[in-house]
Amino acid sequence: MGLYYKFSFSIFISFFFLSCNHDQKSTEKKLINPKKKYSIQVGNARYEGPEKYMYYHAAIKHGDTDLDKPSRFNSYKPGYKQIELEKALKKNNDIKYSRSTNSFNQLYATYAKDNALFIERGPYNAPGRTRAFLVDASDLTKKTWLAGSVGGGVWKTSDGGKNWVNISSDMDNIAVTWLGQSPSNPDVIYAGTGENWIGTIGDITGAGIFKSTNGGENWSNVSLRDIDGYVDSRFSNISRLLVDPNNSNIVIISTVGGGGSFIFKTLDGGTSWSKVHQSSSRIQQIISAPSDFNIQYAAVRGQGVLKSLDAGTSWYNPGGIGIGGTVSLDDPDGIFSSGGGTFGRLELAVSYQNSNTVYAGIDGDVDSYLRVSYDGGTTWNLLKNEDNSADDWLVPQGWFDNTITVNPFNDSIVYYGGR
Repeated sequence: MGLYYKFSFSIFISFFFLSCNHDQKSTEKKLINPKKKYSIQVGNARYEGPEKYMYYHAAIKHGDTDLDKPSRFNSYKPGYKQIELEKALKKNNDIKYSRSTNSFNQLYATYAKDNALFIERGPYNAPGRTRAFLVDASDLTKKTWLAGSVGGGVWKTSDGGKNWVNISSDMDNIAVTWLGQSPSNPDVIYAGTGENWIGTIGDITGAGIFKSTNGGENWSNVSLRDIDGYVDSRFSNISRLLVDPNNSNIVIISTVGGGGSFIFKTLDGGTSWSKVHQSSSRIQQIISAPSDFNIQYAAVRGQGVLKSLDAGTSWYNPGGIGIGGTVSLDDPDGIFSSGGGTFGRLELAVSYQNSNTVYAGIDGDVDSYLRVSYDGGTTWNLLKNEDNSADDWLVPQGWFDNTITVNPFNDSIVYYGGR
């Protein structure tokens, strides 16, 4: 019997070492020959890493592997969710479709909202991007903030960011890109939706302008409508919005959609809108001078800067950057000091003291450019570091990541960022 146990134990030990050796060799083999990961190449576009998922998602919606080809599908109209919701609610009032516990109406006797239990499962460590941020003017302690996520709606904190609650359950589209409020009537808040004014495959199309008259507790869509009651396609994506600090009914917005890019203005809080400017290139920003709301500037992708002297009612080319102005792009007073070239997205920042002092962060095709105008956009001066070097802060993603602002107390200090 003892001999049998010794023999069995010897076989076990041998098998154990052989197995370990085999596993070790398998592991080494895997390390030596890792599985190759392939990128997706479509025309001149290459998708790798997380971008592959974005491409798959876009291709499915587009109906073709080549996103540059016309889509096989008609896109949903902006605001269609609200229309369908209203239809469903109207149908729900019909006794045939009502939520009933009547035993004689077993077909409609249960309803998920009344019976289902949902548990938040995360992830908790992957917040979405936040484009819009507003410090509530009604709170003198400055601890009440509103944040707009491009895929998560509007969130509010009353304790300086320690705790947040979502306040956008009334919105049928939560791709929030901008928030606006007038200190003269802080209960009125506007939210713009739709990020497709940037131009990437991961952008979420919006549903126009939403308005709250009770500090964000409830929202209603105040966008321009088409003849079928849907949100006008020109309101699909709101790049920026401005609210008159002295009149909460006056709002100016820049939009992309409906075959072009536009600037609209309302004088009655969104009841009616007037188109005040149209462009074939994307108007990606409008900004007002902090010292004078009548002075406004607009950044037009790849073309230059527009200006308004009447609170956004009319727009003209001040002459300094592109748009057929008197100063060429490669002039020392234009964007490029030498060599010519083209540019894409540009972001503007206006001085708090002087409405004629404007900074521009410009994503050029070969470099990044920081420019300043001291005459309201007529001429522009190139800024460099003290050692005469330049910061190429907008490569490789200045078309997406581009921000700039001026110190409110010192015009000589400007903050800019990108990737």
